[in-house]
Amino acid sequence: MAGSVTLDLSAQFIGGAVPNQPLDSVVEVLRETKRLVFLRGLVVQGEEKVGAFAATIRKGRRQ
Repeated sequence: MAGSVTLDLSAQFIGGAVPNQPLDSVVEVLRETKRLVFLRGLVVQGEEKVGAFAATIRKGRRQ
């Protein structure tokens, strides 16, 4: 949605990644309200966890 804003973001680096190999983000929506989305997730490369994050997003207006 256009106009969405990150209200809060926390990131933790867990391990190193290998250059020139893709990273994937696995995201879980913890709760969604009319105006907010609460997320947490992992950044993985293959089977290795390389990062973790949590965020709160304020939804923008629908176009």
